[in-house]
Amino acid sequence: MKKSEKAAEIFNEGFNCSQAVLAAFCDELGLQESDAKSLAAAFGGGMGRKGSVCGAVTGALMVLGMKNGGKKEDKEKNYADVAKFWDKFTEVHGTVICRKLLEYDISTPEGLKKMKELNLHEKICAKLVANAAEILEKEFGC
Repeated sequence: MKKSEKAAEIFNEGFNCSQAVLAAFCDELGLQESDAKSLAAAFGGGMGRKGSVCGAVTGALMVLGMKNGGKKEDKEKNYADVAKFWDKFTEVHGTVICRKLLEYDISTPEGLKKMKELNLHEKICAKLVANAAEILEKEFGC
């Protein structure tokens, strides 16, 4: 199963976008799926439903950080990969900002209500999750 499919499956089980992307790569990262889901739990909805950076993006950046390592000598490689991922995601979707991707500000009660009414979670977010994982597979060999 492709990682994009696995990420979409985890997302459809009810986990947030960040959890789904990070958890899809657990085997390669030597990370327990439960730990990945805990680590990424606060990042869904653009950082705790604040509509900021898309959770699929933050999940992907965690994958890159784990893949590259966390030593000070890994910093430049991490930053370069973040920039490359950010640019690829933006090229496809126009932005990495959750409220712009959804066209509703889910940090407000009105925006969250509209997102739920229009089922944007399924219509938009699931595709973003799959695409973030696909970029990791194609561009970074994850």
